[in-house]
Amino acid sequence: MSDLHPAALRAVARTRGEGLHLWGRMLGLASVPDDVPRADDEYLLQAAGADITSLATLTDVGAGYTIRGHLGDQVRLATTSLSLQPIGPAAAAASGPVTCRSRLIWLAPDLSRALVRGYVTDPGGAPIATATVWMVVLSSEPAASLVPMPWEGPGAGPALTESDLTPDEWTFAVSASAAIARSAASRRPVPEELLDVTWTLGSDTRLIGTVPHGPHLGNRVGNVQGGALFGLAATAATRLVGGQQLADGSVQYLRPGTGGDLQVTATMVRRGRTVSAVDATVTCDRRELIGARFSLMA
Repeated sequence: MSDLHPAALRAVARTRGEGLHLWGRMLGLASVPDDVPRADDEYLLQAAGADITSLATLTDVGAGYTIRGHLGDQVRLATTSLSLQPIGPAAAAASGPVTCRSRLIWLAPDLSRALVRGYVTDPGGAPIATATVWMVVLSSEPAASLVPMPWEGPGAGPALTESDLTPDEWTFAVSASAAIARSAASRRPVPEELLDVTWTLGSDTRLIGTVPHGPHLGNRVGNVQGGALFGLAATAATRLVGGQQLADGSVQYLRPGTGGDLQVTATMVRRGRTVSAVDATVTCDRRELIGARFSLMA
């Protein structure tokens, strides 16, 4: 008898039935009901929580959702940059589900790249974050077939038991179940515990942590999901400064995250009483995946 949490099994079932990826399902990403009011140019998605990792994942996936709404469901996309501004106290106080309203700002005439802005609100409609996302459209691979996105699937499907899981799904379920248990003990958000950072070096000016690579971090093509990378870097920056809230984060995505374990390094640029700045990188097999700068405010 194992200790797999029912929420982890539900995440696997929803990924199978409705698409997306295990990381997003564990963060509670879901389509917004049709009866929720929206403007004609808005694409809506929800997340279960408003922690920084969930907000980054929600706005990143929402941008892809928006672009595919214009170009077709099977378009392959890559995020090149994500800028996110949590509205400090409002984001910290919000409890899900939070809603991201994404709008296409610009699409290149040759359909090669697009700019999307996202606006996240709490259940009462109050703003808690804004985001700007650049994405490029990748060439299609003849042998590649993308799994369904949330709006393509027939539904969440039947409940799963442990014996139904593939090896990758089992690995995910074990990681997710452990994260849920740690979250209950630490009172930190499940997404932060799902990253499972081991801090290996800490000082007043520099912080280094490692994260085990695995299916729980992956997007629907197997690379580390962009929101997970953003959340990892932001977590390191916030931990390094201490006592200040994230006000702005800008991440440049340099290459896909595949291979071994991840290493995050946060370096203090300036520590102030009111405003601080931190640079952060995430590497895998000594190759830099993202570069970031974060501003934090008291």
